[in-house]
Amino acid sequence: MGKVLTKRGVIVVDDEGEGPAPGVLGMNVLQEFGDQMFKIDVKDNEQGVDQAWSDTIKVIRKQESFARTDGRIGLARASGKDKIRVPAGHEMILFCRARPGPDGRPYSVLVEAPETGCLPNEILVARAYAEVRHGRVPVRITNVADYDVDIGHNAVLGELYQAEVQPQGTVEFQEVSQNEVRVDFRSCNANSEETDSKPKPKVDLSGADLTEEQKEKLEKFLDEHADVFATHKHDFGCTDAVTHKIPTGDSPPHQGALQTNSSCSVPGSQATC
Repeated sequence: MGKVLTKRGVIVVDDEGEGPAPGVLGMNVLQEFGDQMFKIDVKDNEQGVDQAWSDTIKVIRKQESFARTDGRIGLARASGKDKIRVPAGHEMILFCRARPGPDGRPYSVLVEAPETGCLPNEILVARAYAEVRHGRVPVRITNVADYDVDIGHNAVLGELYQAEVQPQGTVEFQEVSQNEVRVDFRSCNANSEETDSKPKPKVDLSGADLTEEQKEKLEKFLDEHADVFATHKHDFGCTDAVTHKIPTGDSPPHQGALQTNSSCSVPGSQATC
């Protein structure tokens, strides 16, 4: 389109599916491309541009208005109208106010400690990965002092940055120095055939009174329902068929004192404690 972007590359992955796009264009080049193409007059320049490019630029602009170029989204502020008292030596998880996601959708963030001076020196904020839902994000704080500390009702408890979870095995970490770690993406070859990473259940059918056809049908049936088998002795599975809710009201979560189980002192009950 007559524009040259220096020091930028493009990775195109062919997609033979039934989607509207012929491939996936992946790089940090799209935002800069949009700035170069439409920086003079948006309406005049968008005329005659393919609809796919126009839609892509609109999505980029929407994301750009939500987060800065460094990924910073905004602040996490304490909610409520009263001060928050953090007991000495205690840790708390507070649900703070944050920016709602685009179109009200939840989004993932990395919670960082705020700038120096926003909180008392006795209060530390844990760096954590969290999800913002309905304009609320959990922030974990702790009071390292031996006395109670109060936090203002509108105090800044953290800074929020865009975050995304990468599947295990796609990135690797290499320690460059004591305070520096380099993150690299691992190269991988995609197999067009569907592969099953879960181990198949092993059943010894050598002594079974079954025909070869019946054995094949049984093995095929077990392979299709491999998810119901445990992969190791500690794999107890899970279910969402039974759920429950714990009403907590508007009170923020807090950490109580450690309590011992008195039943462990009863003879014969040690094995279950």
